[in-house]
Amino acid sequence: MLFWILAAVLTAGVVVLVVRPLMRPADAVDRSEFDLAVYRDQLAEIDRDFDRGLIGEVEAEAARTEIGRRVLNAGRQGQRQAGRRKGGRWSVLALAAFVPAAALVAYVLTGSPELPSQPFAQRDMAPVEAFAAELAAADAMAEQLQRQPENIDGWVELGARYAALERWGEAAAAYARAMGQIGGTDPAVSGAWAEATVNANEGTVTEEARIGFEQTLAARPGDPRARYYLALATAQRGDAEDALRQWSDLAIETPPGASWAAALRLRIEQTAAAAGIDPQPYLVGSAMLAPEGLAAIDEMTEEQQAAMIEGMVGGLAARLEAAPDDVDGWLRLANAYQVLGRTEEANGALGRAIEYAPDDAAILSQIADRLLAGWAGGPLPDGLEPVLGRLVVLSPDDPTALLFLGEAAARREDVETARDHWTRLQALLRPGSAEHDAISARLADLPAP
Repeated sequence: MLFWILAAVLTAGVVVLVVRPLMRPADAVDRSEFDLAVYRDQLAEIDRDFDRGLIGEVEAEAARTEIGRRVLNAGRQGQRQAGRRKGGRWSVLALAAFVPAAALVAYVLTGSPELPSQPFAQRDMAPVEAFAAELAAADAMAEQLQRQPENIDGWVELGARYAALERWGEAAAAYARAMGQIGGTDPAVSGAWAEATVNANEGTVTEEARIGFEQTLAARPGDPRARYYLALATAQRGDAEDALRQWSDLAIETPPGASWAAALRLRIEQTAAAAGIDPQPYLVGSAMLAPEGLAAIDEMTEEQQAAMIEGMVGGLAARLEAAPDDVDGWLRLANAYQVLGRTEEANGALGRAIEYAPDDAAILSQIADRLLAGWAGGPLPDGLEPVLGRLVVLSPDDPTALLFLGEAAARREDVETARDHWTRLQALLRPGSAEHDAISARLADLPAP
């Protein structure tokens, strides 16, 4: 009831303020009456100047004619204003009544007038209070860490707290303090810092954040967060197709129910739509299905699920046959075949990628990484040595090529070739590092010439 009383009072007040200036009485003195009085004085002044000889008869007559024209115009203007007042008053009254009535009808039809108001004391303030408490605790921790600047774990925890509260600027600053203590070598911390930096910059992958993600990916190959944001950086540079290919690679390896699956699908759809590209070829893998599709998968038998995945992979293969120069597409197909355990077909897809990019060191490096993915010792993957042989010609200091070409040579007892590759690799490594010590040990284990 209180709402209706307040609404009525406010409406009445607004109507009065708006209508009052428009409802002046019809007999109020208007501008035309004032103008007529001024013109009469000017006529008298002309007569006086003519009688004193200040102006001639021609000038006096011209002035009287002009003032007479103005008098006639002022009279007609006054009549028009009087006419408008008589009809306009009723129009204003009708409008003043119609607008509040129309608003009331609209609220009754589309609003919820029967819904009782909720007293402030009964409103659920728990989420607000919980957020305030968490923020206060984080701020208190930040103040405490100012006295303990070398507490690495504390800065990492503070960054995680601020990130959970979506206080991205503070989160990035906390992670940066931790990185300053450990030299930025922890991929988990550098990745968290880079993500907080992106969010603090409203989704823009800055150059510093991009470097952070690259460091994370170098230390932890396959890291989904780093791959996602590096693809986003590619999209923000204007290369939507390359970004979609990178996200598609990640989509293939994303398990259903992964925390990032929904965001990845949405990003693929939005980027493809903005670039005028069909997103379906890039929504590869069961994790990229819409929620209703995921629900349907749960009801499928294993045979049905396998058939569905085969259909997706078959669709990608068919698209590549129609556009065979898509090197990244062949890499994605090879990875999909590898996941399905179809090694021979995976190697065939890699061969097609090499066919269309025989002199692209970056592509050959990607192919080598894919062949080595999941390798845990034992025989080297089929097809690896030819790829690395071509790669080391294009990029003589590629460490992966030197390492595994040396390994392949050592396994077939080609000691001189193994020594040559590993010696070149040793010269690229920092003395005293774990990698340098490891390759030095391998060189020492080789038979003497």
